[in-house]
Amino acid sequence: MDFTELFVYGVLMDPDKRKALLGRALDHVVPDSVNGYELEDVTIDGVDYPALVASDPSSSVEGCVAVIHKDELSILDEHRTPVYDMTMIILNSGKKVWAYMKK
Repeated sequence: MDFTELFVYGVLMDPDKRKALLGRALDHVVPDSVNGYELEDVTIDGVDYPALVASDPSSSVEGCVAVIHKDELSILDEHRTPVYDMTMIILNSGKKVWAYMKK
């Protein structure tokens, strides 16, 4: 099975939420951050969720890198709705990973 790395922030920082969505606990989750981005609220079904948006270079977002199965991305896509795009970003650690960003 192929794996990929995903930068998670907001709701997906909660291990219980990740387990509820994916049906399993993630073994490999490491703290990281990204400069040049900030979080902005998006409303889905009346509930506010954070979304990553490009910002000035002094901005930073803390999160984690989670190693997930590539087929689990489709599960997460269903819950991200059309307000998010999947984009590759470079984290402060130098890792190039996927992240959900506001459209």
